[in-house]
Amino acid sequence: TTPTGSMFFGMSYAPGQPWHDVRVRRAMSMSMDRDVFADVVLNPKQYDSIGVKLNVRWNAPMSAGYGAYWLDPKSQGFGPAAAYLQHNVGESVKLLAAAGYTAAKPLEFDVLFPGTYYATDWPTRAETWQSMMKDAGIKTNLITIDYATDYIPKVVKAKAQFKGRKAEAAVQLIPGGAQP
Repeated sequence: TTPTGSMFFGMSYAPGQPWHDVRVRRAMSMSMDRDVFADVVLNPKQYDSIGVKLNVRWNAPMSAGYGAYWLDPKSQGFGPAAAYLQHNVGESVKLLAAAGYTAAKPLEFDVLFPGTYYATDWPTRAETWQSMMKDAGIKTNLITIDYATDYIPKVVKAKAQFKGRKAEAAVQLIPGGAQP
């Protein structure tokens, strides 16, 4: 079995948000190197010296924790959508340009999250994604907000109708995963 503890972006679908364009969602996904993310955040090689081999699996629309129900995004069986989960900065830049975002007018959005509420490494996770997206020309503003007074009532319970603080476009950083 594969227990998973991950995170994902919950995109705001308020009017005017860039996420209404599939090219933007795909570009953002392709800007991320999931293997590097796992190395930075989980550091699976640290267990090699004690004889433990960790299998790192990418979550897809269904978490790797669902065992036999999970389809590996790196496999042939995943189909053409697997391309959007691969790290491909060049294609990410092309998709952004087709959606109207360039170096002169970059995609900018806020990443709203409750600091270390979910885990002490949550800021590191957010900074890692931020660094990867920057390589594709995407500008992210990491915004830590109070869990009780801001995050839950104004973001989580907003039914995907929230806006950022510095930029109007916004996503929330949500804990996710599954236990079989």
